[in-house]
Amino acid sequence: SLAESLDCEVRASVLLLRDGRLHTGAGPSLPSEYHAAIDGLQIGPEVGSCGTAAFLRRLVIVTDTETDAKWASFREFSRRYELRSCWSQPILAPDGGDGAGPRVYGTLAMYHRTVRAPTVQQVRLVRELAHLAAVAIERHESAAALRQTLADLTTARRQAEAANLAKSE
Repeated sequence: SLAESLDCEVRASVLLLRDGRLHTGAGPSLPSEYHAAIDGLQIGPEVGSCGTAAFLRRLVIVTDTETDAKWASFREFSRRYELRSCWSQPILAPDGGDGAGPRVYGTLAMYHRTVRAPTVQQVRLVRELAHLAAVAIERHESAAALRQTLADLTTARRQAEAANLAKSE
């Protein structure tokens, strides 16, 4: 991932939000067991870094997963996979969203093996990477909608041609 190429000490992940639950999008350096364990995670105000960031729609910085209450249910994973700090930024849609705030596409998380807080530059980086992820998701959704529209038009054209043929016969 781009985040990992910019900082060799970071392990990054992207989780995608569907129906109030986070699902694995990407995380090349995190073990598949970790992805499997958090896939389908319900978001909430105290649900790790990512579940909390998606719920609150703001950056969540956990400097020590061993002591932060948001990680209480995930301590086994933080120890097993050496996830000692985690900064999670929601990936927000560029549109205004609903009355509650911008639509959340998912989260971008940056994990470290040590207890640490981000620098100002690292906070800026995680926000910029989340913005890039939002643009990519938006383009993907637009392309999918366009493909569906084209498929619908093709079906409608075939139905019209068949009706014309039947009428002519």
